[in-house]
Amino acid sequence: MSNVVTILMTLAASNAIAVGAAPTRFTPGNIFVAEPHISACFQVTEEFPGDRIWEINPRTGQASVFAEFYFEDCAYITGLAISPDGTRLRAASAAHDTIFEFAPDGTRREPLTGKNGILWPVGQNSIAFDSWGHFFVANGGLQQILEFGQNDNGPRILADVEDNITRGQIGVSAGSSLYFAKTDPVGQDDRVFHVDTQSGEVSVFDEYGFTLTGIAIDEFDTLYVALLNGKIFRYKHADVATKTLIAQLSGGVTITVAHSPGVIYAANVGEVKAIDSLTGEVTVIAADFGAGGVCCGIAVVPPAAVPAVGGWALLVMVLVIVGVYSLMQIREVQDTHLLPTRIGATTLLVSSRLGVLQVSLNAPCAHVV
Repeated sequence: MSNVVTILMTLAASNAIAVGAAPTRFTPGNIFVAEPHISACFQVTEEFPGDRIWEINPRTGQASVFAEFYFEDCAYITGLAISPDGTRLRAASAAHDTIFEFAPDGTRREPLTGKNGILWPVGQNSIAFDSWGHFFVANGGLQQILEFGQNDNGPRILADVEDNITRGQIGVSAGSSLYFAKTDPVGQDDRVFHVDTQSGEVSVFDEYGFTLTGIAIDEFDTLYVALLNGKIFRYKHADVATKTLIAQLSGGVTITVAHSPGVIYAANVGEVKAIDSLTGEVTVIAADFGAGGVCCGIAVVPPAAVPAVGGWALLVMVLVIVGVYSLMQIREVQDTHLLPTRIGATTLLVSSRLGVLQVSLNAPCAHVV
């Protein structure tokens, strides 16, 4: 009986998904890496083409060009971020003071520009989404952290930074916390700050004596920080007391979480590596792509969410399940030579506003007459 119910629920859910299909999204788990070339603003050659964004399949290691910016664009693309629903890829252009946005089919638009307060958003992790779809920018030209709403309303100035964040890095937790790295041009005063996105309170999280190149935080509030000397540190639950060196690479990298517990991706020129923060194991995911250049924004497509089943589809699904369940109960009673005189009542409480369905199924009973 339980197998029948399971199959019916699966079929009903599949039909509901087909009726209300989700919009096209990027392939879950794929990695996007920016290949910026500031020289492209002056001369494009075979050795130094315009900026490019690469898409990498971590399962096969295949890398392909997803988007290109030619000489007339002079984009200087650095930071990358993907929306939590996996349908939008954003790229920060320091040269244009613009946030470009790409659809999965490569269509490009400019949702945020200088008119929205964007000025020199440079940094390998200079932009980020939180789990609610709010968008954050390390706005280097004005020394600010900006927050835009789900529909790009705003911005709200989340933090004013007194000192330099020219190569600002930001990471947003699943809760109400944001971390950003302030990078001193001479690398003598690099620090990570914590910002409470509700109150706007800013505090120093940790200090370093070397240039920061990347920052990322996963859904468990594990914070990762990468330095130019190749060191990558982990902070469990964003607690500075848990600071642990998890990797020593050959050079500076930018980093992002891999949506697998304890795994991060690290990118440098033409190479992406996976790092297991628990074992320290380093695996090359892709290599020898691109023509070099300053490195590199990186972002990973989040897992596909379980589609929500619409109110009517959910109601029909449950009625079918209850009906079959009742018929199966009758058959079971008949097989034992008992005549059923009553099938238990079923109560449905549906709240479409909250997307909640409650089912109360009184145990069917049979009486011998």
